[in-house]
Amino acid sequence: MVLEAVMLCIDNSDYMRNGDYQQVSRLDGVVDCCNMLITAKLGDNQESGVGFLTTAGKRIEVHMTFSREEERLATLIESLECNGKSQWLNALKTAQLVLKNRQNKSQRQRIIAFIGSPIDATVEELTALGKALKKNNVAIDL
Repeated sequence: MVLEAVMLCIDNSDYMRNGDYQQVSRLDGVVDCCNMLITAKLGDNQESGVGFLTTAGKRIEVHMTFSREEERLATLIESLECNGKSQWLNALKTAQLVLKNRQNKSQRQRIIAFIGSPIDATVEELTALGKALKKNNVAIDL
């Protein structure tokens, strides 16, 4: 039982419209996976919280900060639509800021990112971000 603050970064770019599987888009697959993760993380510990943001569109949008409301999280995630181009570097920085401002400072910090589009960042930018995440004890799963 790990006490965690989890931030889901969901790629809702135009690339997520691709139907890699019959009658299912990439975004549909991510929505299903997110629902399973939310159930698992909230079931692990009574003080854990899950939030999520989307990476595409006019700006990075934090739809919900840390919550234990499983139904509300699922409803918001299922209502996502594909829109524009992903801004991955800014999305991960935003997720880090949201984690930094969590109420319960004893929670472990974790970012789970679902990437279905190309990443337009240089190796140097990604390395600098990785060092900043490591310095702040933020785990990241891609």
